[in-house]
This record gives sequence, C-alpha cells and structure tokens, in this order.
Amino acid sequence: MKFRRATGHSWDSMIPPGCRSADDTASNPALPGGGGAPSQGSGQVAGVGATSGDPRRIVPVRNRSGTTEPGRVGRRLVPWVVLAVVGLSACASPDASDPIIRGREVYGRICTACHGSGGEGGVGPSLRTVLDTWPGCADQIEWVTIGSDGWMAAHGPAYGATGKPVQGGMPAHRDILEPDEIAAVSAFERVRYGGADEAATLAECGIGAG
Repeated sequence: MKFRRATGHSWDSMIPPGCRSADDTASNPALPGGGGAPSQGSGQVAGVGATSGDPRRIVPVRNRSGTTEPGRVGRRLVPWVVLAVVGLSACASPDASDPIIRGREVYGRICTACHGSGGEGGVGPSLRTVLDTWPGCADQIEWVTIGSDGWMAAHGPAYGATGKPVQGGMPAHRDILEPDEIAAVSAFERVRYGGADEAATLAECGIGAG
C-alpha cells in the first residue's frame, strides 16, 4: 500500500535516491524499471529501504515531462533545511557583543537570587536606587568586584554615597566573573533599574557599545 499526500505524489518519491533499493524500484511504477511488486519473502515494505544483501543504488526520479532528474527530491528539501538552520540560528544565544544584553545575561545568572528577577530586591537591596547609592559607575564596579568584606577592609564600615553600613552580605565576584562581565552587569543595572542613559552609562563604565 502506498500513502499519498494531498498533491497526489507518492510518499515513495520522497525517499532520497541513495536510499532506494531494487525492491523499491520494482514496486513503484513512477520509477524507471518499476511496476512490479516487492520480491517475495524480502520482508521489505515498498519505499522503506533494502533488506540485507540488497544493493543500494541511486535511482533517478522521473519528472512531469517524462525525463529523469537525479536528486530532484533532495533539491526540494534543501530550502527547508536552510530555513530550519536559519530559524535555529535566530533562536541562539543573545548577541554577546552588546554590553547591555551581556549584562542582562550575567544578572540573570548571578544576581537574581539576592536582588530579584526585576531588581526589586530580596535578600539583597532593591536596585531601583542604584544611582543614589552609586552615583559613579567605577565605585559600583569596585563594590561588585571586591564585595562587602573587601569594601570594608579598603574603605571602612560604610558604602556608597548614602553611607549605608556594610552588612557583610555582598559576595566578591572577582573570582567568578571577568572584569568586562562586572562592568556589563553594572551598566545593565544602572540603565535598566536606575533609568540612566545607556550611551552615557557605557562610557562611564568604561565599555564600548559593541
């Protein structure tokens, strides 16, 4: 039994030429030399493939004009394969060359557990006032880099422009993030949660736009 699509083309014709066996050809009148039934005792369903010992050979496919055209089915499939690859590429990871996008990725991976997925705070403080605490990006970068213990050792018991007491809860990130990642996540927080201008923030944090 052959299964047919709405177009009327046999599913047998969709089998790539290199996968057809002698039985396939014999059972399909649309293929050169076809017209018969699969060989008795082969255990082979037409259009599925060869049994052990049957040679695999390329069989040209007959087109509507009556001429044979090798690989016609393969060429039909190529555009769909290309579209699938392009689609998968479009779903790939975000553009790492954009520092704000990179900062967002770092934030989601490292910072959400304490500061919340939207910067609303949790174990750590809200980042809505990040510009009040850190008017300068360089100080924020240092804070993220060395953490609260490092800050206390270097600057004393208070941090930021608001002079908040160091509570000892901010971990140092210098051993788990690269300097450019720390700069990117600091810029992201300032832009996304603090409402700072992106171009000015990138320049202030010492990173380019791409």
